[in-house]
Amino acid sequence: MGVQETSGNEGAGLRVGAIWLGAAIAVIVLYFVLVLLLAPGAPFMDDIHISESVERARAAANPWPELWSQHNEHRPVITKLIFWMQRAVAAPNYTLLAFIGNLSLLPIFAVLALRAWRSAGSAAGAAILFVATMTFSYTSADSMLWAMTAMSNYGVILFALLAFWMAGRSGAVWSIGALGSALLAGLSQGNGFLVLMLGCLFLIFDRRWIATAAWAAATAVFLALYFASYIPVAGNTDPVASLGRPFEVMLFALIFSGSALGYPVESGPLAFAMMAACAALGLLLWAVVWRTFLAARFRSTDPLLWFSFFLIASGGLAALSRLDTGFIQAMTPRYHVNSCLLIASCVVIMATNRDSLRQTIRVRRAMPLLALAGLAYIAVSTLTLWRMHSFYIEQTQGVPPPA
Repeated sequence: MGVQETSGNEGAGLRVGAIWLGAAIAVIVLYFVLVLLLAPGAPFMDDIHISESVERARAAANPWPELWSQHNEHRPVITKLIFWMQRAVAAPNYTLLAFIGNLSLLPIFAVLALRAWRSAGSAAGAAILFVATMTFSYTSADSMLWAMTAMSNYGVILFALLAFWMAGRSGAVWSIGALGSALLAGLSQGNGFLVLMLGCLFLIFDRRWIATAAWAAATAVFLALYFASYIPVAGNTDPVASLGRPFEVMLFALIFSGSALGYPVESGPLAFAMMAACAALGLLLWAVVWRTFLAARFRSTDPLLWFSFFLIASGGLAALSRLDTGFIQAMTPRYHVNSCLLIASCVVIMATNRDSLRQTIRVRRAMPLLALAGLAYIAVSTLTLWRMHSFYIEQTQGVPPPA
């Protein structure tokens, strides 16, 4: 009787797990269907600038100076190369380019889901669904639908996560792969150079001195080349001047980290309430990351922990150049993916943490509720998706693709 009861419980557990996994797959499939249906299919702002840059590179005898050229604060070489490859086989297709950009979310999800599957015990299925809802929510709708932003914003996050994931493995091949991924992050978006800097700290804390020296040398060369002919962007806040406003920078970064709860509405009581909620969530997420690092006595090489540091640092970097736009800017939808992935990383870290068994048990017990809350979050974020879709359709009507 006991054996039959145990077998029945295991069968029920497998069925529940299958339901969670099926729901996660449905979330992902629906996301990509909506990208194909709702992406405007015409260039918008940065798409036009990148396409024009690519056309100049295609026409040049030496395309590298154009590929390396700045776009705002960034040197999006990877984005330009993908635009070039698509342009080489067909006329510009901005729906396809948006779809390609969103593909970066799949390996991000895979790394987080694999960690949950291996280490979250009976809560693994619910944890994977929760990760899916955070990775593929519609709250980052402008990155989701805007080709250039999808490619750069999601690409830099992908390369950051892969860099820390590979750096945590032993062997020269993994170390070279990690450094390569960090360099690709720097060539995807402006905050990518943070991966190189954090990677140096990662290796120092892991006491891998030869690898640290090699990584530091590569970082120094990359930064020297990156900023050698760098031109400050007119209209943006002076980053150096922002260093003299530390409280405002920290508040902006806190709102950025918790921006999953906000939306850049007009100033007023609602905007203030949203900023307060975002700052509170950001502070909680920072506390989880810092507490985990302290518990490991500053020796942690957990890739999700360092990935979380990158997401937090990205908010600080955004603050340095966006401070004068106001704290509402920290809640802009394209930043939400950083907040959502920081939430997912913190939850997975707590659900798989072996240093705090009591906390791990509590988080695992709460995981089904978190997964359901994630589904509710996706449902609410359809409002952001539809609003951004309507905005892009309005802005791109009658806009022809670059010749």
